[in-house]
Amino acid sequence: MIDGLEIVGAHEEADGIEAKGTVQLTITRTRISGVRHGVHLVERNRNVTISASHIYDCRAVGVFLDAVNLHQTNITGSHISYCRGGGVVSRGGEVRNVHISGCDIESNMAAGLPETANVLLDSRGGSVAEVAIS
Repeated sequence: MIDGLEIVGAHEEADGIEAKGTVQLTITRTRISGVRHGVHLVERNRNVTISASHIYDCRAVGVFLDAVNLHQTNITGSHISYCRGGGVVSRGGEVRNVHISGCDIESNMAAGLPETANVLLDSRGGSVAEVAIS
């Protein structure tokens, strides 16, 4: 569990939180800024919750599901903004049950960088299913 922590990046390649092989990773009331990726999920993770957190001003992606084998992710009540590589981005991997609700997700792209979006689910090289955004 990560709760009530502030993470500010000082190195160009620093990620805020990278998770690999976790079960029930819970990130709450956490502020992440000035990093490459805010939350970077890789390889395999299960039952991830990100809530009441502020992830902003990232050089790349706010919440990056990076070719991950992932089941059950809830992102709720969080602020994910001004990340140049996208807000919540899934590329490749096997992603199931992603629920994004009640979040302020805005302005997550930058001129001169590859196209992205506030929420981008790219299933090329993998699959994405069972997604709810409200």
